[in-house]
Amino acid sequence: MRRESNATTRKCNENRMRIMHVANSIARPRGGLSCAVWETAAAQRIAGHTVSLAAMADPDYAPDRPVDRAPDIFVHTFPPSGPRAALWSFGLHAALMNPAIGGQADIIHQHGLWSACSHSVGRWSARWKRPALLAIRGSLSESTLKRHPWRKRIFGLLGGNKRLRTASCLHALCEPEVRNIRNFGSTVPVVVVPNGVRLEDYSHLPDPSRFAESFPQCSSRRMLLYLGRIHPLKGVAPLLDAWKRVETHRRNGWLLVVAGPNDFGFEDKMKKKVQSLELSRDVLFTGPLYEQAKLEALAAASLFVLPSFSEGFPNSLLEAMACRLPLVQTHQCNFDQVESEGAGWVGEPNEDSLAELMADALSKSNAELRAIGRHGYDLVRRKYTWDRICRELELVYQWMLGQGPVPPSLRAA
Repeated sequence: MRRESNATTRKCNENRMRIMHVANSIARPRGGLSCAVWETAAAQRIAGHTVSLAAMADPDYAPDRPVDRAPDIFVHTFPPSGPRAALWSFGLHAALMNPAIGGQADIIHQHGLWSACSHSVGRWSARWKRPALLAIRGSLSESTLKRHPWRKRIFGLLGGNKRLRTASCLHALCEPEVRNIRNFGSTVPVVVVPNGVRLEDYSHLPDPSRFAESFPQCSSRRMLLYLGRIHPLKGVAPLLDAWKRVETHRRNGWLLVVAGPNDFGFEDKMKKKVQSLELSRDVLFTGPLYEQAKLEALAAASLFVLPSFSEGFPNSLLEAMACRLPLVQTHQCNFDQVESEGAGWVGEPNEDSLAELMADALSKSNAELRAIGRHGYDLVRRKYTWDRICRELELVYQWMLGQGPVPPSLRAA
């Protein structure tokens, strides 16, 4: 075992760090969190850091990480111990205690709160006397806390609440998430660092007609695109109710495309809802879209919608803006800059508000929509690229390791 007198203040070679990210799952169907973990890791590896990922093995995981731009990220996955719903892996816990795996990391960045790996990361900090940054990622929003409250109480008793009190630092994606943390009672220091996007990935989009080759229902129609998990908290149900009410605009050639993985069987319920609302002609469910298929959908769309009841900081909005798409979203997406920057419409996740927003958006000409989309692209280019986010996190890590000043993103207790 390598011995270090004070690991938290050891000067890393040329400011390069050994960073480990820990999450329940790194499979893309699990949503934006896994995407953010991969992209953060890739940006840090490109910047020259040694980066590893540790997560529970997932039946939906596939080796689809960004190997083209960061092939040497070390990935460790471990089978769950007991029912997967318990979110516990003895193998992951043992790996964090192992000097050849966990002992090699200078810092751990944990993503998500409500899992038993919170206990493992806490034990890692105590074992190696090194700091861990705990990313809340929407775990303390009002809507999330109301969902499966019994499970959250169990995880809280098993260490989740303790981690909120004893973590070296908490990572919020936006200012509303800081308020959620404080309302929950945690006084641990918090840094605010949002998600990002790689503009290079969206600089050469496919021909918009390619999407209609796979989905002929889209041919010659303008698309309002929803792209994300089909989950109760994502607001698909009120979106469909609102879509029913904008009948005049739908008759002008608009199609609502709902793309994403079926979470907890919720897509099946939404398909039945479409039938009951007599919207089958004007709504298309595509299933999950990845890589080229996702780019084809974004290229074909004229508007992007995210009607969520709860979000941390949605990657999908950044991706849509990188494609110069105007947005229709809710305040609960925690990205009201969209409205102040003239990049789209912001309202509430209910039928009345969404119908009003969409009626205004769908009445715009193609030229007007393109102008609104350019405002969003300019916002992303200025503030939300992954290389910029990577630099902000570097300042946070260096401060936590005792190697740098207080970062500008810090919000004290």
